[in-house]
Amino acid sequence: MENGVSLKVMRLARPSFLVNRRLPMFEPWDFDSLPSDQFNATTFGSDMLCLPQAFGNIYLGETFSSYMTVHNGSSLDVQGVQLKAELQNGTQKVALTPVVVRGSDVLKPNESLDQIIQHEVKEIGTHLLQCTVDYTNASTGEPMQFCKYFKFQVYKPLDVKTKSYNAENDEVLLEAQLQNITANPVTLAKVSLEPSPHFQVTALNQNDNGESIFGQVNLLNPQDSRQYLFSLIPKNRLPQESKVKGTRPPFAIGKLDIIWKSAIGEKGRLQTSQLERVATVYSDIRLVIENYPSKIELETPFTISCTIFNTCERALDLTVSLENQEGLMWLESTGYELGQIQAHSKMTKDFALIMTRCGLQTIGGIKFTESFLKRVYKFEDIGQLIVT
Repeated sequence: MENGVSLKVMRLARPSFLVNRRLPMFEPWDFDSLPSDQFNATTFGSDMLCLPQAFGNIYLGETFSSYMTVHNGSSLDVQGVQLKAELQNGTQKVALTPVVVRGSDVLKPNESLDQIIQHEVKEIGTHLLQCTVDYTNASTGEPMQFCKYFKFQVYKPLDVKTKSYNAENDEVLLEAQLQNITANPVTLAKVSLEPSPHFQVTALNQNDNGESIFGQVNLLNPQDSRQYLFSLIPKNRLPQESKVKGTRPPFAIGKLDIIWKSAIGEKGRLQTSQLERVATVYSDIRLVIENYPSKIELETPFTISCTIFNTCERALDLTVSLENQEGLMWLESTGYELGQIQAHSKMTKDFALIMTRCGLQTIGGIKFTESFLKRVYKFEDIGQLIVT
C-alpha cells in the first residue's frame, strides 16, 4: 500500500476436489457439543470442493487468468491511475493486456479499479508476474508508482514420446505415447496430428464404427499412459527419397496437437515442435507387397503380388530363391531366373503360398541373387496376416 492506494492480485481458477480425507466418527448427540469451527468444508470434504490457495499449480498450455484490483483506501481522491502487468520467464517478458487507465477520472475513496488478464502459458519453469501501479497524489500533485511481484512455477502436464516407423511403401507410422505426470486425473479431449504439406494423415485410433478406442471420456489417471497411432502417406514423391543410396537429412512430418482438461474442467493445449522422420536409405533391390489378404484360413493357398524395384544405376539380372519358414510354405519353384530389371525400373511378380500355423504370422523368405556381382538380397519380414 502506498499512501492508502493498494493492489490485490488473485488467480482465477476453478476449485479443486478434496481427496484422501475421512469423515470423523460422530454420534447424533455429539453435534450440539462440537465447536462451530469444526463444521466447515474440510471436515466433510471427501468429495467436496476446496477453494484455491495462493496461485496453485499451473501447467504448460493452460490459460493463466488473474483478477487485479487497485483500491483507494485513503480519504483523498486519486487521479491518473494506471495498472499494467508483465509476465517474465527465463527468455522473454510479455506485456499482458489490457492496460487499465483511469486517466483524468478521479478514483474516489473506497473506489476500486479492476481488471482481468489472461495469458496462455507456453514455457515451463519459473515465471514472474510484475504488476505496476501509477497514479498522482491528489494533495501534492506528485506522480507516484509502486510494484508488486508474484513468482510461480509452470509444470509440464504430459510427457510426450514419439516413435516413427518407415514402411516399404513410403508410408510412415507414427506412434505417440502420452503420460499424465500431474498429481490428478486429466481427460484427453483431443489428440491429433497436423501433417506437413508433404503428407496426408489418417488416425488409427478408432474402431470399425469410427468411435474412439478409448471411449467417449478418455480419462488418464496419474502416471498412466496412452498410445496413439497415425499413418502418413506422402502426397508426392519426396525429394529426399530418390532411390539412390547415401545419407538423407530428416524430413518434417507434422506436429501433435493435444487438448487436455483437468478433473474440474480447466482446459490446456499442447503442441509439439515439428516432428521429423529419417528418410529411408534403400539398397539396390527393394521389395514391396502390393496386394495380399489380411486374414486367411489355415493351409489354404493364396497369392501375394509383389513389386521389385531396381534402385541402382545399372541393370540387374536376378535369380529368385524361396525358403520355407516356420508357419509358411511356398507353392513355387525356386532358384529360377527372374529376368533383367533396368536401372530405376520395376517388375511385378506373383507368388503362391500357404500358411501352416495359426495366429499372427509373418511373410518372408524371399531371396534375390544378382548374377554379375553375386550379391544376395534377403527379405524376411515383408508382411503379416492372421491365420485361422
